[in-house]
Amino acid sequence: MHILDGWLSLEVILLGWVITLSTLMYSFFKLKEEMSELKFVQMGIIGAVIFVAQMVNFPVGPGISGHLLGGALAALIVGPYAAVFVLTAVLIVQAFFFADGGILSLGVNIFNMGIIGAFLAYYLMQLMYKFSKNHRVTYYLTSFSGGFLAVVIASVFAALELFVSGRIDVIGIGLIIGWHIAIGIGEGLITTGIIAYLNAIEFPLKNTLSTAQEA
Repeated sequence: MHILDGWLSLEVILLGWVITLSTLMYSFFKLKEEMSELKFVQMGIIGAVIFVAQMVNFPVGPGISGHLLGGALAALIVGPYAAVFVLTAVLIVQAFFFADGGILSLGVNIFNMGIIGAFLAYYLMQLMYKFSKNHRVTYYLTSFSGGFLAVVIASVFAALELFVSGRIDVIGIGLIIGWHIAIGIGEGLITTGIIAYLNAIEFPLKNTLSTAQEA
């Protein structure tokens, strides 16, 4: 889903930067209110996990593969504001050192692959808690559904950005979304698996659970 430079119009690129920078500024001030030594350590660990996991591709069809985005995973562990910075750091490193996505397109890629997943998964979890008494089960359901929806909705935005930029047609939109539905299933399963493993080794997930329960 990394969009390379030259594929987007100037208007889409500028809009992506405006939205991304505005979100980062807002998240910075919100994060200052909740930052702790524990959260800082969590951000570092989950950032490393996502960076490595994004390097591993899994096949979803002939010549088509996907990889973990991680926005939902990060949000479920450290909250949406910290998750935005975790994904931003990961995507910057990938763009500058691995040529994975363009530099000019970085604002759009951060929005698609970081911001959407982080806020979608976290507020989906809050919504689901209001209708569920078993918070542990809800946490795992959110892990899957948040990961799945983060990929699908991100693919919708990416397809529309390419369409508006004149790079694909309506059929292209359908193909991109269709393949990312399959990738989204993989994202949901991987996200749930990592959350279950972290819970099994007693990695501190309670902060996010408590925050969501109180919201």
